[in-house]
Amino acid sequence: DPYAMLGMQKAVDRIQRAIALQETVLIYGDYDVDGTISVVLLKTAIEMLGGTCRFYVPHRLRDGYGMQAAQFSLSTFDGVHLVISVDNGVRAFAAAEEAQRLGLDLIITDHHLPDSILGIPSAIAVLNPKQADCSYPCKHLCGAGVAFKL
Repeated sequence: DPYAMLGMQKAVDRIQRAIALQETVLIYGDYDVDGTISVVLLKTAIEMLGGTCRFYVPHRLRDGYGMQAAQFSLSTFDGVHLVISVDNGVRAFAAAEEAQRLGLDLIITDHHLPDSILGIPSAIAVLNPKQADCSYPCKHLCGAGVAFKL
């Protein structure tokens, strides 16, 4: 049951609202195979449901790994209302704060270990079977597995 994953209902509700209101959704991916498959899965699903969706995958050498606050100022993000990270974001505290400052709603989907001291970034929902208090039974999903469940 995907809804056993902590945050799933909140994530689904926000995506449904974005589709109903015809808001633009941006999938923030990662450059590895897990990340690219995650982007394709989620972008395809949102578009099949009638949503407007685009994606951004940072350049491996120029931008580094994960969601970066500076990238939210790129023109790619113009007109975006909801950002969904796939295969990254569970430790992107500065990026989550920047998204909030810019008025962007953020859903984080990831499978990497959260920070043991800081916890997880602030977001509408964080989907990660490894986060504290998540009762989802399969803790070893890859990023694409988490995106698929969403």
